[in-house]
Amino acid sequence: MLGDLWKLDLQSMQWQQLQPGGPSPHVRCSTAAGVVGSNVFYFGGAFYGSSGGLEMLQDAFVYDTVNNTWVVPNVHPIVLADGSTTSATLPAGRNAAVMVPLGQQLLLHAGWRAFVETYNDSYLVTVD
Repeated sequence: MLGDLWKLDLQSMQWQQLQPGGPSPHVRCSTAAGVVGSNVFYFGGAFYGSSGGLEMLQDAFVYDTVNNTWVVPNVHPIVLADGSTTSATLPAGRNAAVMVPLGQQLLLHAGWRAFVETYNDSYLVTVD
């Protein structure tokens, strides 16, 4: 797995490797990503741990395309369907989830904890 970041110029069809500032995310595969405005939001994914197996990541990062910078977002407690909140600020770590932009919100759906559990849940995040 690599921790690099690339940009494709759609007019010239030329790739450029980026060197963003800020705290770099852990290397990963199968992360969920979605775009709101000029920011790319990333959640979860997996990496090969010391045991050789896949370990899930339970983190969120934002890539600011204007400033070429990684940012750790300020997240709030999860609000459940009944309106109550939990102490958790992020869904369970997972890879292969889907993230879809919906205006100023991102919908995170499903994913799995590799070879252990498949998720069929959804989370809606409002970006402010």
